[in-house]
Amino acid sequence: MASSLASQLFRMRNVDRVISTERAQRVRASFLFEGRQAADIDSQTIFDIGSDGLKELRQIDRRFDVFAATLFSPAVKDLDRVLQTREENARLDESIRTFLFLMAPYFLTKPAGKALEWLIRRFRIQEFNAQDVLAAILPYHETKAFLTMLTIITFDAKDLGMFG
Repeated sequence: MASSLASQLFRMRNVDRVISTERAQRVRASFLFEGRQAADIDSQTIFDIGSDGLKELRQIDRRFDVFAATLFSPAVKDLDRVLQTREENARLDESIRTFLFLMAPYFLTKPAGKALEWLIRRFRIQEFNAQDVLAAILPYHETKAFLTMLTIITFDAKDLGMFG
């Protein structure tokens, strides 16, 4: 059964990667918006949406406060993780992982969705942190929100090993 899930996820990943370059330029990965609509929204607007989500999460749980100075800081608005060193990316991954697992109990809330939108746009968590995203939201596997996130996650073959 686990291998069946792994093969289904692998097929989904391959279908997504076959998307043409032209379409990929018109469509962006998004948790809140349709792909074409997301492509028309500038990074500053997504940052504002994400920051608003973080602000709301901070009102619910003060442990989110630390992320205002890291993942949701104006200083990272232009960060391109592809250009970062291995060590910088390791620190970034750890911060993202910590955020995701702290956010997990709130996954179905609007503030969490807003915050995730920023992390998807800026840090491409659906590509670089696919295992952590999936592990954090797995308890919600019967929800529409889970399926929405699953459709934008890009799995590598090594990621699928966790399914058997």
